Amino acid sequence: MVNKIKRKTAKKGNTEKKAFITATVASMIDLFNMDNIGILKELGYKVDIAANFKQGNVTDLERLRDFKLKMQEQGVEVYHVPIPRDIFCARDILKSYRILKKLCDRERYSIVHTQTPIGGVVTRFACRNIRKSGTRVIYVAHGFHFFKGAPIKNWLLIYPIEWLSSFITDVLVTINREDYAFAKRHMKAKKLVYLPGAGIDVKKYENAVYNVKLREDLGIAKDAFVLIHVAEFSLNKNQKTVIQAIERLKNTNIVYVMCGIGEEKENLEEYVRSHKLQETVKFTGYREDIPELLKSADAFIFASYREGLSVALMEAMAAGMPVICSCIRGNIDLIKSQGGILVNPYSVDEFAEAINRMYHMFTEQKELFCRMGEFNQKRVRKFGKNIVNDKMRDIYMER
Repeated sequence: MVNKIKRKTAKKGNTEKKAFITATVASMIDLFNMDNIGILKELGYKVDIAANFKQGNVTDLERLRDFKLKMQEQGVEVYHVPIPRDIFCARDILKSYRILKKLCDRERYSIVHTQTPIGGVVTRFACRNIRKSGTRVIYVAHGFHFFKGAPIKNWLLIYPIEWLSSFITDVLVTINREDYAFAKRHMKAKKLVYLPGAGIDVKKYENAVYNVKLREDLGIAKDAFVLIHVAEFSLNKNQKTVIQAIERLKNTNIVYVMCGIGEEKENLEEYVRSHKLQETVKFTGYREDIPELLKSADAFIFASYREGLSVALMEAMAAGMPVICSCIRGNIDLIKSQGGILVNPYSVDEFAEAINRMYHMFTEQKELFCRMGEFNQKRVRKFGKNIVNDKMRDIYMER
């Protein structure tokens, strides 16, 4: 069970160092903050975490249960807070603020590390009182929702809230160059830091092996050209554009494999069924064997409208895959012409053309195709977890 806020107040004079990590949803902490929890524990901190464990997560319930148990076994206190992913869910936002404020006022954390738009805003406002007593509030922006080409509503609603929140932020961390440049001009945090992503285990993906059985399990021919995509199924991830591009090509030797879960999955499955694309578009569901799946595919495709600095994209690069991806913030920090093809995320035609071009490289220019993957594998090493972890350790240690 996730702990409710019932622990006794620490005794007066207790000098235990405490750190608090929050996010909108628990899967964000599970997927992107395990190393941060480890670093804080190494530095002598007692760590608590808080997020929504019930709604909005991009991993399945079994993994969330395992995550809670693992944290509790490590002595990490786990709190469920009903932080919503929808900015208009005012009741849950207010309830979350009250829970977090009560917890922060009582525990008096030395470090609060928060992230994600709604979770990050709610947490920072909940920490206003304890900042006066020396608490450092660190906000990691995994991609501002206002960016070049973002909907006007994002600028009207989200930007003012983030700008106001920056006044009560001690360290603002951005993970791509566009956000860093924008924050340097407009945000008011005490300190601004550029971090090269969330960090990935490069060796894990470099050393994964091809598994022919994975293709057999999915009903894919050995000689098929397999495009793979690993992401939450959502409107932002834009999987439908790729499906329509595959449909337009009418090449049964090109197969699109999608790994993940999410709110748009049923709609996409229905589109595939109704358009009779089951042979060329495959759904794997949530998978734990992503490194092997990547190695068993040929190229990675990624059509998002918005990213910070995609971990899934970096993992594909570490696996040595050529890439087709949307030409957007974050992606352009990672993918250069030597390693892939950048495409307008709104254009089915451009995706179809890029897929066809990549397919012909795969079948007719194998050496060039392989060089693209090798280029990506070398390039992504500068975004490895060791580099990112060293920078995060420095941020935590600063006073």
